[in-house]
Amino acid sequence: MYHYTDAFGLEGILRSGKIRATDYRFLNDRSEFRHGIENAKGLCEKLAKRRMGPQVTG
Repeated sequence: MYHYTDAFGLEGILRSGKIRATDYRFLNDRSEFRHGIENAKGLCEKLAKRRMGPQVTG
C-alpha cells in the first residue's frame, strides 16, 4: 500500500471500508497481481480463524 497512497489516502480507505483498484490487466507485471491475491488470501484466512476458532486450518 505504501507505494500507492499516503497517510490521508490510507485514512480514507480505513474510514470508508473500501479500496479501489485498477484493472489487473494494466499492472506493470503479473507479480503485482499475484502479490495482491496472496495478501487477500492471507487476510481471509486470518479472519476465518478468528471467527471460527482453532478448528480452521490454513
